[in-house]
Amino acid sequence: MKVNINVIKQWYYRLSLSTKIIILVCLAGMLPIGVGLVISVREIQRQSYDRQLYALNQGFEQTSQALEDKMSRLHNISTMLAVNDMVNLSLKLTGEEKVLAQQLADFESIDSYAYGMEMAFETSNIWFYIDDALPVVSDNTGRYRSLNTVRQTRWYQELMNSNGTPTWVSFREDKYDTSRDYVAIARQLWDQEDYSQEIGVLVVSLERDLLEDMMIGTVEGQAIYVETGEGSLLAANMEETALPRIPTGMRSEQDISFKEVVLDGRSCLVRSQLLEWTNAYLVSVVDRQQLLSTTHVANVGIVAWYLVVCLVVLVVFIPLTRSITLRLKLLKAQMVPARDGKLLKIENAENDADEIGQLISRYNSMTEQVSGLLVEQYALGQEKMQLELKALRPRSTRIFCTIRLT
Repeated sequence: MKVNINVIKQWYYRLSLSTKIIILVCLAGMLPIGVGLVISVREIQRQSYDRQLYALNQGFEQTSQALEDKMSRLHNISTMLAVNDMVNLSLKLTGEEKVLAQQLADFESIDSYAYGMEMAFETSNIWFYIDDALPVVSDNTGRYRSLNTVRQTRWYQELMNSNGTPTWVSFREDKYDTSRDYVAIARQLWDQEDYSQEIGVLVVSLERDLLEDMMIGTVEGQAIYVETGEGSLLAANMEETALPRIPTGMRSEQDISFKEVVLDGRSCLVRSQLLEWTNAYLVSVVDRQQLLSTTHVANVGIVAWYLVVCLVVLVVFIPLTRSITLRLKLLKAQMVPARDGKLLKIENAENDADEIGQLISRYNSMTEQVSGLLVEQYALGQEKMQLELKALRPRSTRIFCTIRLT
C-alpha cells in the first residue's frame, strides 16, 4: 500500500503543539531506546540460550562419566567373580560325594570373597542364583538363591535373549525384598568343562536410587534416564509415567551435543550416549520451551522496566509540556481581543525567564506601548480638533457682521 506523504504532513500540521512535542519525544527518545532494547533482549536471549545449552552438555557429560564409573565397577566385579575358579567349582554339581562341611566351607570362602568386593567397590549386593540341590540355597534373603524362582522373571528372559552376554537389568524381587528396586549386571555362569551347561546366574546389583541420585538435571523439567538397548528402563530422575522417552531408533551411541527434535508435537533437545562397558544408553530430553523460559522471565523483567521508565517519563513530561502549551494558549487567547482593539496585559507570566516568558513580557511591553500611543494619538486628535474650532470662530464672526451691515 502506497503511503501518501502529503496526507501525513497535513495530519501532522493539524496536531496541537503538545501532541507534536509528545510525538517528538517518542520518536527521538523512546523509539531508539526501544529498538536498542529489542536488539539487546534478542542478544541476551541468544547468549543465555548458548550458556544453558553449554551447561546442559556439561551436566550430561558429568552424569555420563559418573554412571560409567559406577557401572564399570559392577562390571569388573562380575568379571572377576565369573572367572574365579573357586566360584565355578563350588557352584558346579557333580556325581561325586562331597563332604557337607567342605561344601559349606567353600561357600563361606566365596561369601567372604564377595563381601570383600562389596566393601572395596562400595556396591550393594552380590547374589548367586544356583541349583536348589546345593545346600546353601535359601528361599529367603541371602547371597545364594534359587535359580528356579527367577526363570520366569522378565530380567532373566532378557539375560537369556542376550546370548550369554552380560546384561544390565532392572528388577524388584518381591519374594526377597518388597521395598527396593535394583539395577544390576547379570551374567550366566557356565561349566568350564562344558560351556553348554549353565551352573547359575551371577547378579551384581545396585540400588536404583543410587543411580537416580546421579541424574541431576541442569534445568527444571529435564528428563534423564538409562535404558537397555532393547528399550527397557533401568533408572530415571522422574516417574516413568511422566518421563518423555524417545524411540530407540532415535538414539545415538555418541552424541557430541544436544540436538533439536520434535517429540509428541513439541520441540525438544535430545542427547543420548551408549555407556561404556554396558548395553545401556543414557538419554536426556529437555523441552526447548522450558529451556527458554528462564530467559523469557528475564526479558519480561527488562521490558517491564522499560515500560515503567516510559510511563514515568510521560508522567513527568506531560506537566512540563503543559507548562509550555498553556502559556502559548494564553498568549493566543489574548491575541483575539487585541485584534478588535482591546489590548489586555497577561498577568502573572512575566517572571518566567524562558523564551515563552520573554515573549509574553515583550507582548505586555508592546501592549503598554500601543496603549500609550493610542492615548497619545487620542490626545493629539482632541487638540487638533480644538485648534480647528478656534480657527473657524473669527471667520464666522466676520461673515456674520458683513451680513448685518448689508
